[in-house]
Amino acid sequence: MKSRPILFQLLFLTLVSVASVCMVILLTMRVITYEAFRREQRSQLSWRPFAQARAIRAQDLAHLGRLMGNDATLVTAWRQSQPQIEAYSRAVSENLAPAQLEKFRMECLPSLWDIAQRLFLESDPGTDDPRPHTVAYGAYADLFLLCDSQGVVVLEESTQADPEKPDFGKVSVQFPLNPSNDPPPWQPSLAQDPLFQAARQGPVNGTYWSYGPSYLYHAVAVPCPVGVIILADRVDHQMAQEASQLTGEADTVVLFQGNMAASSQPKTNEEHAKAAATWISRLKQDQALEVDWGGRPYLAAGYPLGPNGWMVFLKSTLELDALARQQGWMTAALVLASALISLLISAPLARRIAAPLRALSRSMAQVGEGDLEACAPAQGPLEIVQAAQAFNQMVDGLRQKETLEKFVHRLEQLRKVADPQDPLVRDQTQFGSFVVTQRLGVGGMATVYKALPAQTLDESGKVAVKVIHRSFAQDEEYQRRFRREFEIMQRLDHPGLVKVLESGDLNGLLYIAMEYVEGETLRDLLDRCGQLDLKTFVRLAGQILEAVQAAHQAGVTHRDLKPENLMLSAQGVKVMDFGLATASGTARITLSGDTVGTPRYLAPEQFTRGAEGYSDQYSLGVVFYEMLTGVTPFQGDHPMAVLMLHISQPPPLPRDLRSDIPQALENILLQMLAKDPRERFRDLLEVKEKLDHLQPPRDSSA
Repeated sequence: MKSRPILFQLLFLTLVSVASVCMVILLTMRVITYEAFRREQRSQLSWRPFAQARAIRAQDLAHLGRLMGNDATLVTAWRQSQPQIEAYSRAVSENLAPAQLEKFRMECLPSLWDIAQRLFLESDPGTDDPRPHTVAYGAYADLFLLCDSQGVVVLEESTQADPEKPDFGKVSVQFPLNPSNDPPPWQPSLAQDPLFQAARQGPVNGTYWSYGPSYLYHAVAVPCPVGVIILADRVDHQMAQEASQLTGEADTVVLFQGNMAASSQPKTNEEHAKAAATWISRLKQDQALEVDWGGRPYLAAGYPLGPNGWMVFLKSTLELDALARQQGWMTAALVLASALISLLISAPLARRIAAPLRALSRSMAQVGEGDLEACAPAQGPLEIVQAAQAFNQMVDGLRQKETLEKFVHRLEQLRKVADPQDPLVRDQTQFGSFVVTQRLGVGGMATVYKALPAQTLDESGKVAVKVIHRSFAQDEEYQRRFRREFEIMQRLDHPGLVKVLESGDLNGLLYIAMEYVEGETLRDLLDRCGQLDLKTFVRLAGQILEAVQAAHQAGVTHRDLKPENLMLSAQGVKVMDFGLATASGTARITLSGDTVGTPRYLAPEQFTRGAEGYSDQYSLGVVFYEMLTGVTPFQGDHPMAVLMLHISQPPPLPRDLRSDIPQALENILLQMLAKDPRERFRDLLEVKEKLDHLQPPRDSSA
């Protein structure tokens, strides 16, 4: 038998499996009949979700009523005003004349206002929450009644819950007034009301209660030390809409005393309510009833709302029939969709199964072509995973061998071009993580070398290694100064400041490994060009000021700013050599009686009392002066003579040496070179702002 590719075999098997599943689905759908579908829809028409939701709501309202009734401040206010309220209660019960009733009302009104404040304008005094009780406890009620022990309503809060009314959403607190002047549902006394009578014996939770001539409420009544508290939700359009959502979007109608009180559908009218009178008595809670509603067949289920009310849930059987007819179309569509899905799933599934084999094959081909970076993914069946792991181990061994050969070859190349005159370069001495390969320059205190990472000898990872001369390294003071330079530079983080990587001691040689910067120093540029054009000066000066200001903000004063310590690279200016820097919290280390820094760039106070941030500003002023004029402001045959000129003589005016220098730029230089540090700029950012606000310089040549 001819062997086929595994991809085709898996694709065929997947198609057969999916086709089988589609046939099972088709047969299952054929079993479902129209009558079974109708029975299922009828079973979903139930009043129970609505009843459960109202029971939970009743528990919340009862809990709120108990909290409000037991409020210590409410009880205290009631007891303080009880004589006036009882007098008014007797007046209402005896049906006194309006004038006498008004007299008693006015006497108890301040006391009731105090109680209303405690209930609605203040929170529970045991908490810091300033919201009313109904907000603080997370429950709202459309109606709140406070009755005394005789059933007289002494306080009422009502929320209009009918969106069709113009005052929808308003809350009003009513006090006992003349019943003849108040709109319904105001009742002066509930002494004979069954709900009030039951509440005197204990809490009444979740009953449907009529308050007023045509208002139906879902109410709770809670006894309290001052009488009875009644909280209620009005059975209205909003409640009907909520009930409709709970019963699967069934049409919901509220019938009360033979009239329609609310409906979830605006199209329902009083004619529908009259039609319901013929079958409302036949409703049963546990069984749906087929009825005629507005000339159309419906399934109806009812829930009693007290002795005179019903919540009726209706679903059109015409809509159910339409859903059933759609079943046949859905069956055909499902078969077609299953076939399409099988094609969409089979191909990716087959490719996924065969992917590990293809990946292993590609990796082998890459290694055969010499690419040792290839790696086979270890996934898929167990056999493929084991083969991929063995292959990767083999390639890893070849890769390590090649890496070692490249490293040895690179090491031999470096030794061939090494400088035999410098033993550190000749022997390729390793300082920490880096191997010295070339000497870059020699200074008074140290020699700077180029070095490569010892692990790879990769040219892209080159650094500069600064090695202090052995004669200085033996001096403890210079050792501390060198280590301090590393600590200071390590805390600096700015693109214009050279980054340090590590520091250490190798057989008595102190070293610092730092960022390798390619380019030339500002001294090299000035020696080659003399004066700089104004545009170049402004660009370089701005970068220098930003970098040195970053050091100042880190608490570091450079103390030896000069063109030799400013490197110009493709990325911008880099400030180097913090060997003489001082940092906040770091003691100054100098030889006794020595003045640190280069005399031509030294601030006067560095000679008299020591360096500070303003000293770097003065040194930069000298550097900027030289960048513009080609010379430093003070010249002398001896360093001490130069120092005395810095202390005692004003600098020559830059415009006398170069006429195209703007007057504003000359003023900036002279303020930076002020003898008194207090007369200089506040900081280097202020200097940069002054330079940025100069008239843009025109291109000119020095």
